[in-house]
Amino acid sequence: MASAQFKHFTIIDSLRGIAACMVCLFHFVCTTTDYVSSGFVLQIFSFGKYGVHLFFVISGIVIPLSMLKNEYTFSKCLRYLAKRFTRIEPPYLASIIVYVIYVIVRQFIYSQDHAIQVPTTKEILIHLGYLVPFIENGKWFINTYWSLAVEFQYYIALCILFPFMIHRIIYVRILFSSLFLFSGFLFANSAFLPHWSPIFMLGIAYVSYIYKKQSLIEFVIWQLLATTMVLYAFDFTILCFCISTLLMIHFLPTFKTKLTLFFGNISYSLYLLHGLTGGFVINYLSHTFRSPLQQFFVILLGFFVATFASYLFYRLIEKPSQRWSKSITL
Repeated sequence: MASAQFKHFTIIDSLRGIAACMVCLFHFVCTTTDYVSSGFVLQIFSFGKYGVHLFFVISGIVIPLSMLKNEYTFSKCLRYLAKRFTRIEPPYLASIIVYVIYVIVRQFIYSQDHAIQVPTTKEILIHLGYLVPFIENGKWFINTYWSLAVEFQYYIALCILFPFMIHRIIYVRILFSSLFLFSGFLFANSAFLPHWSPIFMLGIAYVSYIYKKQSLIEFVIWQLLATTMVLYAFDFTILCFCISTLLMIHFLPTFKTKLTLFFGNISYSLYLLHGLTGGFVINYLSHTFRSPLQQFFVILLGFFVATFASYLFYRLIEKPSQRWSKSITL
């Protein structure tokens, strides 16, 4: 039963693709300095930043599903982390190399631009283990990297807590689920997992219920508590995006289209590379092509460049890392 349910959540790949495109277009339209000035356009594409929250809800479902499917126990902790690390680290490291090339090319094109310097060895090293938030005055090369650090903290936390969160003794489940959900009260820095735990909890509680690791009453209580915490820590708009994601996964589990699956496959690569590829094109052309129609085509070109580069990156870097990850058995 578990494996069959796991295989039928094909909508998750499509949602990953949608979330990556949302983030990509948000950065292209809303964060390109002094380019798009239409308040209406900026307001519409500003919703793209919520793609990150979609990713967190998806991870809240996918990671517990994977653990249950593989009958995760503490003895598998190191292998499970190695499996996840092998999946996400090679593309991440490759994107850092692309970033260094980007900085060198940018300085060549804009010879007077000293705003971005070639990273030092120390700066690169603290990126390798997602340690930037732990270093005073640490700064990510690319803003989107911060969410990867949160995700990796989540993997570690679940390796420790999840067996207790689905324990057969209800008091154990309550204690450790509460520890995960309410840790944000003690440590609310957005660079760290506790700030985001209510969003992940929406997915964890859902998986725990459909796999009969908790009762319907427990599920309802945890969903209400997580919903309240999302409202407390964030806002109603974010809650709507999170709940909508959860509802789509539940009611449309087998939804897919060729386009959404394509973007789902390259979503991680697109998330890593869009600023270095399409963003670079848009930044360069934005100095020359300023009319609204030209802006549309410049941003469209940037999106196509980012998509094409991400597809190549997926084939050359990400897909091999997926194979290496699958080769690690639990």
